[in-house]
Amino acid sequence: MALVDAGRRGGWTVVLRSLGDVGECKGELAAAVALDPLNLDARDEELAIYLYAPWPIGGAAKARECIEALAALDPCAASCGARRRLDKEDRTADALARVEALAARSDLTPEDRARVALSRGQLLQTLDRFQDAAAVYAALGTGPRTTTWYLAVHERARCCQRGGFELEAAIELLDEFIAGAPVGDFMPELSSAWYRKGLCLRDLGRRDEARLAFEATLALDPDHDRARDELRAR
Repeated sequence: MALVDAGRRGGWTVVLRSLGDVGECKGELAAAVALDPLNLDARDEELAIYLYAPWPIGGAAKARECIEALAALDPCAASCGARRRLDKEDRTADALARVEALAARSDLTPEDRARVALSRGQLLQTLDRFQDAAAVYAALGTGPRTTTWYLAVHERARCCQRGGFELEAAIELLDEFIAGAPVGDFMPELSSAWYRKGLCLRDLGRRDEARLAFEATLALDPDHDRARDELRAR
C-alpha cells in the first residue's frame, strides 16, 4: 500500500522512484511468510504488492496464488483479497457483490465485519457512490478511537470532499484525524489529511485557509506534487 499512497501523493514519477524499496520489501515479506506461514499481516501486504506494483515486481498470477493461500487460513482475508483483485481488474461491481455477500454472513467477528465494511466503502468510492460510502464510514466512526475509527473518519471526509457535500463536516473530521495523529498499517498519512482539508477549504471559497493547509501538506511531505500544484494555482 505504500506504493499506492505514493501514487496518490505525488503521481507515478514518485512511484517509479520507490520501486527499489518495494522490491526489497517484497523479499522481506516472502521471508516472513516462509518463517511463519500463519503470518496473515505479511501475506496481506505481499498480496498488495503483487496487485499494485508493476511487472516484474507485481503480477496477477502471483496475486491469485496469494488469495488461494489466504483462503486456507482466513476466509475473510481471502474474500477481501479477491475483492481487491477484481477491483484492480476494473470489475468493481463484481467485487462489491462479493463483499456484500460476505457482509451478510452471520459468523463474522466484529473485527472482520469492520474490515469488510472498510472494503465496501472503498468499492463504493470507486463507483463514485460517495454518499453511500460516507454512510458506511459513519457507521464505523462510533465507539472508541481505534485504528478502524480513524480510517473511517478520514475516508468519510474524503467521500464528502470528492462528492462535494457536507464540506464543513469533512473539515471537522479531518481536524479530528490530524489531532489524533494515528499510526498503523494502511493508515493515511497526516499530509493526506491536510491536503484533503485544503481541497475542502478551496471548494468553500476559503482560499487563505486552503493555502495554509496546502503549505502544511508540503511541510510534512515535500514530494506532494498535487499540493504544490494547488499552491501555484492560488
